[in-house]
Amino acid sequence: MKILLIHPYGIGDVLFMTPLIRAIKQQLNVEYIDAIIGSRTKQILENNPHIHELFIIDKDKWKKLGWLRTCLEKRRLYQKLEARHYDVLIDFSLRKEYARWLRGLRIPKRIGFNHEGRGKYLNFRLDIPQGGFQAKHAIEFYAELGKFLGVTVADKRLEFKLSTATLEKAGQLLEDYAIAPEEKILAVVPGSGSSWGKDAYLKQWPVQHFSGLITKIAQDIDFSAVVILGSDQENSIAEKLKQGIAKKAINLCGKTDLATSAAIVKKAVLLLANDGGMVHIASSLDTPLIAIYGPVDPIVYGPYPKSEKAIAIFKEGPACRPCYFNFSYESDCPQHACLQDFTPLEAYQQIQEKHFLKNLVK
Repeated sequence: MKILLIHPYGIGDVLFMTPLIRAIKQQLNVEYIDAIIGSRTKQILENNPHIHELFIIDKDKWKKLGWLRTCLEKRRLYQKLEARHYDVLIDFSLRKEYARWLRGLRIPKRIGFNHEGRGKYLNFRLDIPQGGFQAKHAIEFYAELGKFLGVTVADKRLEFKLSTATLEKAGQLLEDYAIAPEEKILAVVPGSGSSWGKDAYLKQWPVQHFSGLITKIAQDIDFSAVVILGSDQENSIAEKLKQGIAKKAINLCGKTDLATSAAIVKKAVLLLANDGGMVHIASSLDTPLIAIYGPVDPIVYGPYPKSEKAIAIFKEGPACRPCYFNFSYESDCPQHACLQDFTPLEAYQQIQEKHFLKNLVK
Protein backbone atom coordinates (compact mmCIF):
# COMPACT_ATOMS: atom_id res chain seq x y z
CA MET A 1 0.00 0.00 0.00
CA LYS A 2 1.26 3.47 -0.96
CA ILE A 3 -0.22 6.29 1.08
CA LEU A 4 -0.21 10.07 0.65
CA LEU A 5 -1.13 12.39 3.54
CA ILE A 6 -1.85 16.10 3.23
CA HIS A 7 -2.07 18.79 5.91
CA PRO A 8 -0.32 22.06 4.96
CA TYR A 9 -1.38 23.99 8.06
CA GLY A 10 -0.25 24.52 11.67
CA ILE A 11 2.13 22.87 14.10
CA GLY A 12 -0.60 21.25 16.17
CA ASP A 13 -2.39 20.07 13.03
CA VAL A 14 0.65 18.14 11.83
CA LEU A 15 1.39 16.68 15.26
CA PHE A 16 -2.22 15.51 15.56
CA MET A 17 -1.61 13.24 12.55
CA THR A 18 1.29 11.38 14.12
CA PRO A 19 -0.62 8.80 16.22
CA LEU A 20 -2.53 7.64 13.13
CA ILE A 21 0.64 7.61 11.00
CA ARG A 22 2.34 5.35 13.54
CA ALA A 23 -0.67 3.03 13.79
CA ILE A 24 -0.92 2.68 9.99
CA LYS A 25 2.75 1.76 9.72
CA GLN A 26 2.45 -0.77 12.54
CA GLN A 27 -0.81 -2.41 11.46
CA LEU A 28 -0.78 -2.41 7.65
CA ASN A 29 1.50 -3.72 4.94
CA VAL A 30 2.71 -0.31 3.76
CA GLU A 31 5.32 0.27 1.09
CA TYR A 32 5.61 3.95 1.94
CA ILE A 33 3.81 6.88 3.55
CA ASP A 34 4.48 10.30 2.01
CA ALA A 35 3.18 13.65 3.24
CA ILE A 36 2.42 17.07 1.78
CA ILE A 37 2.87 19.70 4.50
CA GLY A 38 3.60 23.41 4.82
CA SER A 39 7.09 24.87 4.92
CA ARG A 40 6.69 25.97 8.57
CA THR A 41 6.07 22.43 9.81
CA LYS A 42 8.42 20.29 7.73
CA GLN A 43 10.83 19.78 10.65
CA ILE A 44 8.10 18.01 12.61
CA LEU A 45 8.06 15.09 10.19
CA GLU A 46 11.51 15.14 8.61
CA ASN A 47 12.89 12.69 11.20
CA ASN A 48 9.67 10.73 11.66
CA PRO A 49 10.58 7.04 11.17
CA HIS A 50 7.23 6.25 9.55
CA ILE A 51 7.42 8.88 6.79
CA HIS A 52 9.26 8.10 3.57
CA GLU A 53 9.16 11.38 1.64
CA LEU A 54 7.98 14.92 2.35
CA PHE A 55 6.61 17.32 -0.24
CA ILE A 56 6.54 20.97 0.85
CA ILE A 57 3.97 23.62 0.03
CA ASP A 58 5.50 27.05 0.62
CA LYS A 59 2.69 29.55 0.12
CA ASP A 60 4.89 32.53 1.07
CA LYS A 61 7.33 31.57 -1.67
CA TRP A 62 4.51 31.11 -4.16
CA LYS A 63 3.19 34.61 -3.47
CA LYS A 64 6.61 36.05 -4.34
CA LEU A 65 7.03 33.98 -7.50
CA GLY A 66 3.96 35.30 -9.25
CA TRP A 67 1.17 33.42 -11.01
CA LEU A 68 3.10 31.77 -13.88
CA ARG A 69 6.10 30.55 -11.88
CA THR A 70 3.79 29.32 -9.12
CA CYS A 71 1.86 27.28 -11.69
CA LEU A 72 5.15 25.74 -12.84
CA GLU A 73 6.11 24.92 -9.23
CA LYS A 74 2.74 23.26 -8.68
CA ARG A 75 3.08 21.31 -11.91
CA ARG A 76 6.52 19.99 -10.90
CA LEU A 77 5.13 18.89 -7.54
CA TYR A 78 2.17 17.24 -9.25
CA GLN A 79 4.47 15.28 -11.57
CA LYS A 80 6.46 13.97 -8.59
CA LEU A 81 3.25 12.84 -6.91
CA GLU A 82 2.01 11.26 -10.13
CA ALA A 83 5.11 9.06 -10.30
CA ARG A 84 4.42 7.65 -6.81
CA HIS A 85 1.20 5.77 -7.81
CA TYR A 86 -0.65 6.13 -4.52
CA ASP A 87 -3.39 3.77 -3.37
CA VAL A 88 -4.67 5.96 -0.53
CA LEU A 89 -5.00 9.69 0.09
CA ILE A 90 -5.73 10.92 3.62
CA ASP A 91 -6.67 14.59 3.53
CA PHE A 92 -6.63 16.13 7.03
CA SER A 93 -6.99 19.69 5.76
CA LEU A 94 -10.75 20.23 6.19
CA ARG A 95 -10.62 21.99 2.83
CA LYS A 96 -11.85 20.70 -0.52
CA GLU A 97 -9.20 22.45 -2.59
CA TYR A 98 -6.48 19.83 -2.07
CA ALA A 99 -8.56 16.74 -2.85
CA ARG A 100 -9.87 18.60 -5.91
CA TRP A 101 -6.33 19.47 -7.03
CA LEU A 102 -5.21 15.83 -6.66
CA ARG A 103 -8.17 14.30 -8.52
CA GLY A 104 -6.05 13.67 -11.59
CA LEU A 105 -3.82 11.26 -9.65
CA ARG A 106 -6.76 8.83 -9.66
CA ILE A 107 -6.06 7.64 -6.14
CA PRO A 108 -8.64 4.88 -5.49
CA LYS A 109 -9.24 5.55 -1.79
CA ARG A 110 -9.60 9.18 -0.74
CA ILE A 111 -10.21 9.63 2.99
CA GLY A 112 -10.89 12.74 5.01
CA PHE A 113 -13.27 14.96 6.93
CA ASN A 114 -16.60 16.24 5.69
CA HIS A 115 -17.75 19.50 7.21
CA GLU A 116 -20.33 21.61 5.42
CA GLY A 117 -19.65 19.81 2.13
CA ARG A 118 -15.88 20.20 2.22
CA GLY A 119 -15.39 16.46 1.67
CA LYS A 120 -16.93 16.67 -1.79
CA TYR A 121 -13.93 15.13 -3.59
CA LEU A 122 -13.39 12.31 -1.10
CA ASN A 123 -15.03 8.90 -1.29
CA PHE A 124 -14.55 7.92 2.37
CA ARG A 125 -15.71 10.75 4.62
CA LEU A 126 -15.92 11.26 8.37
CA ASP A 127 -18.76 13.69 9.02
CA ILE A 128 -17.89 16.49 11.44
CA PRO A 129 -20.86 17.87 13.39
CA GLN A 130 -22.15 21.39 13.04
CA GLY A 131 -19.86 23.47 15.18
CA GLY A 132 -16.69 21.61 14.21
CA PHE A 133 -14.56 19.46 16.49
CA GLN A 134 -16.19 19.45 19.92
CA ALA A 135 -16.79 17.37 23.09
CA LYS A 136 -13.58 15.40 22.59
CA HIS A 137 -10.04 16.17 21.52
CA ALA A 138 -9.28 16.88 17.85
CA ILE A 139 -6.80 13.98 17.93
CA GLU A 140 -9.72 11.61 18.53
CA PHE A 141 -11.28 12.80 15.27
CA TYR A 142 -7.97 12.42 13.43
CA ALA A 143 -7.53 8.91 14.79
CA GLU A 144 -11.05 7.95 13.74
CA LEU A 145 -10.06 8.29 10.08
CA GLY A 146 -8.13 5.05 10.58
CA LYS A 147 -11.39 3.08 10.53
CA PHE A 148 -11.54 3.46 6.75
CA LEU A 149 -8.32 1.44 6.58
CA GLY A 150 -9.21 -1.02 9.34
CA VAL A 151 -6.72 0.69 11.66
CA THR A 152 -7.34 1.26 15.38
CA VAL A 153 -5.31 3.95 17.12
CA ALA A 154 -4.81 2.82 20.71
CA ASP A 155 -1.61 4.79 21.35
CA LYS A 156 -2.41 8.47 20.85
CA ARG A 157 0.88 9.97 21.98
CA LEU A 158 2.18 12.71 19.69
CA GLU A 159 5.52 12.11 18.00
CA PHE A 160 8.28 14.61 17.21
CA LYS A 161 11.72 13.08 16.68
CA LEU A 162 14.67 15.40 17.25
CA SER A 163 18.09 14.62 15.82
CA THR A 164 21.22 14.54 17.97
CA ALA A 165 22.56 17.43 15.89
CA THR A 166 19.51 19.56 16.75
CA LEU A 167 19.80 18.80 20.46
CA GLU A 168 23.48 19.74 20.35
CA LYS A 169 22.68 22.93 18.44
CA ALA A 170 20.14 23.93 21.09
CA GLY A 171 22.63 23.22 23.88
CA GLN A 172 25.31 25.31 22.17
CA LEU A 173 22.89 28.20 21.63
CA LEU A 174 22.05 28.24 25.33
CA GLU A 175 25.74 28.18 26.20
CA ASP A 176 26.28 31.13 23.86
CA TYR A 177 23.84 33.01 26.10
CA ALA A 178 25.71 31.91 29.25
CA ILE A 179 23.30 29.14 30.23
CA ALA A 180 25.35 26.12 31.24
CA PRO A 181 24.24 22.55 30.37
CA GLU A 182 23.50 21.71 34.01
CA GLU A 183 21.29 24.78 34.56
CA LYS A 184 17.55 24.27 34.88
CA ILE A 185 15.50 26.46 32.56
CA LEU A 186 11.88 27.56 32.37
CA ALA A 187 10.77 27.91 28.73
CA VAL A 188 8.10 30.55 28.09
CA VAL A 189 6.08 31.29 24.94
CA PRO A 190 4.23 34.62 25.44
CA GLY A 191 3.06 34.80 21.81
CA SER A 192 0.67 32.45 20.06
CA GLY A 193 2.17 31.62 16.68
CA SER A 194 0.94 32.57 13.23
CA SER A 195 -2.12 30.36 12.74
CA TRP A 196 -4.51 33.22 13.62
CA GLY A 197 -2.52 35.80 11.68
CA LYS A 198 -3.32 39.40 12.64
CA ASP A 199 -5.73 38.12 15.30
CA ALA A 200 -3.04 36.16 17.17
CA TYR A 201 -3.32 38.64 20.05
CA LEU A 202 -6.72 37.11 20.87
CA LYS A 203 -4.89 34.05 22.23
CA GLN A 204 -2.23 36.00 24.15
CA TRP A 205 -2.27 36.38 27.91
CA PRO A 206 -1.01 39.86 28.95
CA VAL A 207 2.76 40.03 29.36
CA GLN A 208 2.54 41.39 32.90
CA HIS A 209 0.42 38.37 33.84
CA PHE A 210 3.15 36.05 32.57
CA SER A 211 5.80 37.77 34.68
CA GLY A 212 3.52 37.65 37.74
CA LEU A 213 2.90 33.91 37.35
CA ILE A 214 6.59 33.19 36.71
CA THR A 215 7.40 34.86 40.05
CA LYS A 216 4.90 32.59 41.82
CA ILE A 217 6.08 29.44 40.02
CA ALA A 218 9.64 30.21 41.14
CA GLN A 219 8.49 29.68 44.73
CA ASP A 220 7.68 26.03 43.98
CA ILE A 221 10.14 24.71 41.41
CA ASP A 222 13.84 25.24 40.90
CA PHE A 223 15.10 26.99 37.77
CA SER A 224 17.90 29.49 37.27
CA ALA A 225 16.98 31.01 33.91
CA VAL A 226 13.98 31.82 31.74
CA VAL A 227 14.20 31.22 27.99
CA ILE A 228 11.63 33.09 25.91
CA LEU A 229 10.71 31.50 22.58
CA GLY A 230 8.66 32.67 19.61
CA SER A 231 8.82 34.17 16.16
CA ASP A 232 10.60 37.35 15.12
CA GLN A 233 7.19 39.10 15.04
CA GLU A 234 6.83 38.34 18.77
CA ASN A 235 10.15 39.93 19.70
CA SER A 236 8.61 43.06 21.24
CA ILE A 237 6.37 40.94 23.48
CA ALA A 238 9.39 38.92 24.58
CA GLU A 239 11.41 42.04 25.41
CA LYS A 240 8.61 43.37 27.60
CA LEU A 241 8.42 40.04 29.39
CA LYS A 242 12.19 39.89 29.84
CA GLN A 243 12.13 43.26 31.62
CA GLY A 244 9.57 41.97 34.13
CA ILE A 245 11.50 38.82 35.15
CA ALA A 246 13.75 38.95 38.19
CA LYS A 247 15.77 35.87 37.22
CA LYS A 248 18.22 35.64 34.35
CA ALA A 249 16.20 35.75 31.13
CA ILE A 250 17.10 35.50 27.45
CA ASN A 251 14.97 36.35 24.44
CA LEU A 252 15.36 33.85 21.57
CA CYS A 253 12.36 35.04 19.53
CA GLY A 254 13.30 34.85 15.86
CA LYS A 255 16.67 33.27 16.66
CA THR A 256 15.68 29.59 16.39
CA ASP A 257 14.01 27.37 13.86
CA LEU A 258 11.15 25.13 14.95
CA ALA A 259 13.29 22.08 15.70
CA THR A 260 15.78 24.08 17.79
CA SER A 261 12.93 25.65 19.77
CA ALA A 262 11.57 22.15 20.34
CA ALA A 263 14.98 20.96 21.55
CA ILE A 264 15.09 23.83 24.06
CA VAL A 265 11.59 22.90 25.26
CA LYS A 266 12.81 19.33 25.68
CA LYS A 267 15.64 20.56 27.94
CA ALA A 268 13.28 22.71 30.07
CA VAL A 269 11.96 21.70 33.48
CA LEU A 270 8.66 23.33 32.48
CA LEU A 271 7.02 25.11 29.55
CA LEU A 272 4.65 28.01 30.23
CA ALA A 273 2.81 28.97 27.06
CA ASN A 274 -0.29 30.37 25.47
CA ASP A 275 -2.53 28.05 23.48
CA GLY A 276 -0.51 27.25 20.35
CA GLY A 277 1.82 24.85 18.61
CA MET A 278 4.47 24.81 21.35
CA VAL A 279 1.94 23.29 23.75
CA HIS A 280 1.63 20.26 21.51
CA ILE A 281 5.38 20.11 20.91
CA ALA A 282 5.90 19.93 24.68
CA SER A 283 3.32 17.12 24.86
CA SER A 284 5.15 15.22 22.12
CA LEU A 285 8.46 15.58 24.01
CA ASP A 286 7.00 14.74 27.45
CA THR A 287 8.04 18.13 28.85
CA PRO A 288 5.92 19.33 31.80
CA LEU A 289 3.71 22.21 30.70
CA ILE A 290 1.22 24.83 31.79
CA ALA A 291 -0.95 26.00 28.88
CA ILE A 292 -3.11 29.13 29.06
CA TYR A 293 -6.40 29.08 27.14
CA GLY A 294 -8.78 31.87 26.17
CA PRO A 295 -11.11 31.64 23.14
CA VAL A 296 -10.32 27.97 22.43
CA ASP A 297 -11.68 24.96 24.30
CA PRO A 298 -8.84 22.95 25.90
CA ILE A 299 -11.05 19.85 25.85
CA VAL A 300 -10.69 19.91 22.06
CA TYR A 301 -7.30 21.56 21.55
CA GLY A 302 -5.54 21.25 24.91
CA PRO A 303 -2.51 19.18 25.93
CA TYR A 304 -3.01 15.55 24.92
CA PRO A 305 -3.00 12.78 26.04
CA LYS A 306 -4.02 13.72 29.58
CA SER A 307 -1.08 13.61 31.93
CA GLU A 308 -0.06 14.65 35.42
CA LYS A 309 2.72 16.59 33.69
CA ALA A 310 0.38 18.85 31.68
CA ILE A 311 -2.30 21.29 32.75
CA ALA A 312 -4.57 23.70 30.86
CA ILE A 313 -5.68 26.77 32.83
CA PHE A 314 -8.31 29.32 31.88
CA LYS A 315 -10.62 32.02 33.24
CA GLU A 316 -13.65 30.59 35.00
CA GLY A 317 -16.81 32.50 34.35
CA PRO A 318 -17.11 34.38 31.03
CA ALA A 319 -20.22 32.92 29.41
CA CYS A 320 -18.80 33.71 25.98
CA ARG A 321 -15.78 31.41 26.28
CA PRO A 322 -14.86 29.33 24.46
CA CYS A 323 -15.90 31.36 21.41
CA TYR A 324 -13.86 29.36 18.88
CA PHE A 325 -16.71 27.48 17.21
CA ASN A 326 -17.28 26.00 13.76
CA PHE A 327 -13.59 26.63 12.97
CA SER A 328 -13.97 30.40 13.43
CA TYR A 329 -13.77 32.90 16.29
CA GLU A 330 -15.03 36.29 17.45
CA SER A 331 -12.36 38.55 15.99
CA ASP A 332 -14.22 41.70 17.09
CA CYS A 333 -14.40 40.75 20.78
CA PRO A 334 -14.52 44.14 22.59
CA GLN A 335 -13.34 43.04 26.04
CA HIS A 336 -11.14 39.97 25.59
CA ALA A 337 -12.08 39.25 29.20
CA CYS A 338 -11.20 35.54 29.09
CA LEU A 339 -7.50 36.47 29.07
CA GLN A 340 -7.29 40.13 30.12
CA ASP A 341 -9.20 39.46 33.35
CA PHE A 342 -7.47 36.14 34.13
CA THR A 343 -5.07 37.28 36.85
CA PRO A 344 -1.77 35.62 37.79
CA LEU A 345 -3.25 34.89 41.22
CA GLU A 346 -6.24 33.07 39.67
CA ALA A 347 -3.91 31.15 37.39
CA TYR A 348 -1.64 30.18 40.29
CA GLN A 349 -4.62 29.11 42.41
CA GLN A 350 -5.81 26.78 39.63
CA ILE A 351 -2.34 25.28 39.42
CA GLN A 352 -2.17 24.84 43.19
CA GLU A 353 -5.66 23.32 43.45
CA LYS A 354 -4.55 20.54 41.14
CA HIS A 355 -1.23 20.09 43.02
CA PHE A 356 0.50 20.38 39.68
CA LEU A 357 3.80 21.92 40.77
CA LYS A 358 4.04 19.67 43.83
CA ASN A 359 3.70 16.62 41.60
CA LEU A 360 6.55 17.91 39.41
CA VAL A 361 9.03 18.13 42.27
CA LYS A 362 8.25 14.75 43.85
